[in-house]
Amino acid sequence: MNYQIRYTKVESSQSIRQYIETKLVDALQKLARAAGPHDPWQFTIEVGRETLHHRKGDVWFAEVTGTTTYGPVRVRSGGSDIHEAIDIAEEELKATFSKSKGRVFSRGLRAARRVKNMMRLSRLARFFRRGRVRDEGL
Repeated sequence: MNYQIRYTKVESSQSIRQYIETKLVDALQKLARAAGPHDPWQFTIEVGRETLHHRKGDVWFAEVTGTTTYGPVRVRSGGSDIHEAIDIAEEELKATFSKSKGRVFSRGLRAARRVKNMMRLSRLARFFRRGRVRDEGL
């Protein structure tokens, strides 16, 4: 799994980098290991401030974009401080992956059901016993 960390309108520090790696990168690596080692996942993690002139409210953001075996992923969250934004992004990322993973598995199950239905005989192809055909006049 490849990842790149970008900082927008904020200085990069070792503590922020460690927090990003413990929260987001570890979660992504755990999910990538579950998918399989041969599939390359690429992510861009961007953290920073929306604007420099706002002081209160959700001015910090964390954004994760990338490609996986389940398809493209984009999660963006905001918070009143950078750690809160990263925590919210981690929760949304896990929810997004569980939803997309479920979509992939259900697609396979739907295909299996379709194949099973095609293999079944039609309800119109009834096998009659001789006595029943004679009695009912069919």
